[in-house]
Amino acid sequence: MNHSDKQHISDLVHLLRQYGLQEAVICPGSRSAPLTLAFARQPDIRCSTVIDERAAAYIALGKSLASKQATVLVCTSGTALLNFAPAIAEAFYLRVPLLVLSADRPAAWVDQLDGQTIRQTDALAPHTVYTATLPERADTPGDRWHAARLVQEAWTKAHQLQGPVHLNIPLREPLYEALPPVVDLPDAVQLHQPEQRAWADDALLKRWQAAESILLVPGQQAPDPDLQAALSRLAQDPRVVILSEPVANLPGHLHQHEALLATHPARLRPDLMISWGGQVVAKQLKRWLRSFPPVEHWRIDPLAQLADPFQGLHRLVQLAPRHFFAQLAQQPFGTGDYRQRWEHAQSKLQAALQPFFEQLPFGDLLVTAQLAQLLQRSDQLQLGNSTPIRYWQMLPEPPELSWLHANRGTSGIDGVNSTALGFASQRAADTWLLTGELSFVYDLNAFSSSERPNNLKIVVVNNGGGDIFRLIDGPALQPEREAFFSTPRQVSIEALAKGWGLSYQRASDLPSLKKGLHQLRAAKECAILEVFTEPTFNQNVYIAYQQLIKSIQ
Repeated sequence: MNHSDKQHISDLVHLLRQYGLQEAVICPGSRSAPLTLAFARQPDIRCSTVIDERAAAYIALGKSLASKQATVLVCTSGTALLNFAPAIAEAFYLRVPLLVLSADRPAAWVDQLDGQTIRQTDALAPHTVYTATLPERADTPGDRWHAARLVQEAWTKAHQLQGPVHLNIPLREPLYEALPPVVDLPDAVQLHQPEQRAWADDALLKRWQAAESILLVPGQQAPDPDLQAALSRLAQDPRVVILSEPVANLPGHLHQHEALLATHPARLRPDLMISWGGQVVAKQLKRWLRSFPPVEHWRIDPLAQLADPFQGLHRLVQLAPRHFFAQLAQQPFGTGDYRQRWEHAQSKLQAALQPFFEQLPFGDLLVTAQLAQLLQRSDQLQLGNSTPIRYWQMLPEPPELSWLHANRGTSGIDGVNSTALGFASQRAADTWLLTGELSFVYDLNAFSSSERPNNLKIVVVNNGGGDIFRLIDGPALQPEREAFFSTPRQVSIEALAKGWGLSYQRASDLPSLKKGLHQLRAAKECAILEVFTEPTFNQNVYIAYQQLIKSIQ
């Protein structure tokens, strides 16, 4: 039976629909026209368009974070694919599934000075869990089978290995001909993964029961009610302390460990430490664990990646954290005063911080605290990757949210707006974004998306540059700080917002901030509140905070 040479494009979309693909983010282009038309004409897949490929990839990242399923990314040939790279790297280290489909010229034209033709094969390979190139033609049964197998492998690997995958797709002209129907194509092969529940080694239980002080350190992760339930039970054991940063999405546990460890390093050292999840934001915690390592350190990872950020790993347990800790939660409690030691230090810290936060001058930290007071349990929050996440970790009582995220895997200031927009497009509840003015402007092309979620609320803190470089050691002391690190820019965010058709308002003191936040909450469209703060005040507040926590004995 003869087939069109683009039969595999029709088959590709048909197979992905069988797997339950819901979202495709499409970047306009001509070489990718067959892919674009195939997705656009599939009513069961929701398609959006984004002009900027870098923004598109972060939008897809946000969608997959919310849905926990791969989002398709489509681009044309040439450097368009390379613009996906920052978000693909972020997804790789956050273990978020994405499916990149890049249209390409036929292989014969690579390196032949043909326009928009580069070496696309394996261009994203270092930060993908699977990459392949589809056959250039699918007009024989063998080629059609081959292409279908690669598509199924890509989708399966994205979810099995939890990461981005890349299919490079050479396409011949003509590009706008009618696509063939799907006939005689077998059903997609379904992956069945029974969840691992058994313990690999009963010796782990014995070691747990014998430990006198146990420290649990989660990294960045999505909310998991089953895991949270098991840890809430374990937190009642007097030997157990759980240090939970905001990005770990485990509210109700000790979160100000960076401040605590400034003055209580040695006597809080654990007998046994268990870590899991992604990156840890707090540098102080990582330094402390390297300087005062636990007697024994286990890492729990269903993919068994040997990551040792604390430089003292003893055991790697290949098990889902929810199952691992559910088993431990069934064990009888031990005895000891380890949790009491941490709680004593925490109570002293809270007593010192309460008057400090009650007397905050107007600035970045106060803006952060005011937003925290406004947010509700149903809200989602995207934090900027630099000072916003650091300020949020300083709060004595951050609110419990349904989801909190920052692109702390690999990203600097890129992709903040886009990730929040993509996430908001998948949820009905409000998604809030707290970011700085440089990050906001850097990722302004997020709003080139055909989607404009009405539930996205954006707070832009304008402190006249990259304020993080005025706070951290090193750049803060350099005479070139302002020109080459903070890099302030005179940009009208109001004009930019209006140019993109976004609702805008401003605040420059506490009354206008409170009013602006409540108006943002009530807004029925995507809206921006720009808050102007004084960098000198921010620097003084940060220094005072650091001096305060170091003075607590």
